[in-house]
Amino acid sequence: PAGRRTFSAAAITAALMMRAVWRLALRQVEGLIASLFGLLGVALPVPDHTTLSRRGRRLRLDLRSTAGIRLNLAIDSTGLHVRRPRGERGEGWRKLPIAVDLDSGGMLAEELTRRRPTCAWPPRSTRRPRGSQEETIRRADRQGLGMRTTFIEANGLRFEVLEEGSGDRLALCLHGFPEHAVSWRHQIAVLAGMGYRVWAVNQRGYGRTTRPARVADYALPHLVDDVAALIDAANARRVALLGHDWGGMVAWCLAAGKRRPLERLVVMNDPHPLCFRAALKHWRQLRKSWYVAFFQLPWLPERMLMAGRGAMVRRMFAGVPLPPDVLAVYTGQVTEPGTATAMLNWYRALRLPSSRALDLAQVIDVPTLVVWGERDVALDPVCLDGTERYVRDLTVKRLPGVSHWVQQDAPLVVNELLREFLR
Repeated sequence: PAGRRTFSAAAITAALMMRAVWRLALRQVEGLIASLFGLLGVALPVPDHTTLSRRGRRLRLDLRSTAGIRLNLAIDSTGLHVRRPRGERGEGWRKLPIAVDLDSGGMLAEELTRRRPTCAWPPRSTRRPRGSQEETIRRADRQGLGMRTTFIEANGLRFEVLEEGSGDRLALCLHGFPEHAVSWRHQIAVLAGMGYRVWAVNQRGYGRTTRPARVADYALPHLVDDVAALIDAANARRVALLGHDWGGMVAWCLAAGKRRPLERLVVMNDPHPLCFRAALKHWRQLRKSWYVAFFQLPWLPERMLMAGRGAMVRRMFAGVPLPPDVLAVYTGQVTEPGTATAMLNWYRALRLPSSRALDLAQVIDVPTLVVWGERDVALDPVCLDGTERYVRDLTVKRLPGVSHWVQQDAPLVVNELLREFLR
């Protein structure tokens, strides 16, 4: 039955969310990590009274502290809503402009208030999907994906790799969140036809690649080390590195650090990290980045990703022409035990000092192509401003009307751009 409940786990959740949302509300930008997450260097008192309640399909979290700070969070089928006091004493509430379409919010509210949450970490998985991820991939292969799977030992991990082609020219493809190596299915055959040995890698935590347990295992230096080790394992004479979303972030970091020689660099819908830092000074980008702060919370983002057998993931890809079997790979993956936590740990590790220690200001000498779908709900085109300061030989191709999932949303256009750039 619905009702108000007070529980200790909410204190942890409340403290983290209060820091993040309060910083966003005040619009204080102090660098890439602190400005985005609001988790570092923010002197806000921890709430001493936290209650969780449910009214219908809306989940509410009410926070109060002895210092007079009040905050109200609500999750329902229309999104995440935040309210804070308008006056110093809390008279009158106003809604902050943070409301994002999260289709599974109502289901999440029902699930979380059905029983008392605990501090267990990582959370227990929800019901397993029909058929394992391996079965889903094999079924997709039988119905036409037709990609060869191999496993590569590198940097102390075992990586699942979709492979096609042969030779000493390597095209290494890095996927983003919450994707899988199959996101490159349209490009693999094209790259192989150009003479590349193509490796589309499931990065750490994804697919059947090794899934480390600690947040610290997903810090950026480890992710860059993975790619460097994979290049070494390929023993290739020339390397073209392609990355989308988080894969693009890792590719930028490897190229800026000059960790391995590259022949070409291709980044899709992910800005240079220093350009992203500058973009956070613009409200339209800061507003779009709310989810990164939300992902810092324990157990709640996992529940949201797994609710309804990956309903949130299906919602993310709405409007993108994905075959049912490919979508099944994405939704099946996120409901596998431990995978949702591993995916979110990429974001959680960003706040670690080691992730901020990388030197990213060096000019990249590698010829670089940036492909940008302009209908990106998470990244504003302002993120591209200033990229030329960090790349000596830069080509930018903007695709109007194309979503964040650019290589899947407009594969013919992207493939033609790759043929022209990599020839």
